[in-house]
Amino acid sequence: MCGLTGLLAARHQPQAELQTLVHRGPDAEGVWTEGGIALGHRRLSILDLSPAGAQPMPVGRWLRGPLRDWRENLLSRDSLTSDGLFNASAIRQTWAEHLSGRRDWSVRLWAVLMFQAWQAAEKRA
Repeated sequence: MCGLTGLLAARHQPQAELQTLVHRGPDAEGVWTEGGIALGHRRLSILDLSPAGAQPMPVGRWLRGPLRDWRENLLSRDSLTSDGLFNASAIRQTWAEHLSGRRDWSVRLWAVLMFQAWQAAEKRA
């Protein structure tokens, strides 16, 4: 059994949240933060007990799956062009390549998403 957690507010402490999941995976943990988002996981080793059995966080898969609606709002043409900071056509093309599986642009797209999420939060504040 393993555990995952995700936080959208910059003031949250992902390590404290992970402590609530210790019973789900006592063998390893990891935290990934960018902007105001934190993702964390706990691992229970079952088959491969070595460090080689550890897996990276599947950000690319999450962007194609559970985070797709959130991402689609932030990477919409209107959102990208509202402040004139990004080339919306280039980012939309990069996103299309990522979705098709031709290229893994998850790291670059994640950086744009974090900036867009921060900017959206600033506008709401």
